[in-house]
Amino acid sequence: LYSLFEARREMRPHFSDQECGLILDATNGTMFSEPFSISLIHAGIEDAIRYEKLGDKWGVDGPALVEKLAGLTYIQKLALVDAINVWWNGNNTKESPEWGALLNHHPDDAAANLFIG
Repeated sequence: LYSLFEARREMRPHFSDQECGLILDATNGTMFSEPFSISLIHAGIEDAIRYEKLGDKWGVDGPALVEKLAGLTYIQKLALVDAINVWWNGNNTKESPEWGALLNHHPDDAAANLFIG
């Protein structure tokens, strides 16, 4: 678990709130049930940018975001998918949390509190 929380912490400064919003929008309803799907998260987001015009919607440079995501290590991609699942499964304390909070530490996450103060 520590590796996931550390990877999330390391990634946070590298993604804008708009990029986090785009990532969440693109993965809404996505089930990451197979390990290979984690490795290919950038490809799914690239498709959403291309076919759903999410780059325009969020004011994000789509190709730059895809390149950034493709360059993540597997543990970073795993941490991102974990954060996405936490987000969409309602482990946020606010009714309508900020998009940029995707990679933030969640104070109500008991497991995270074991590792991060």
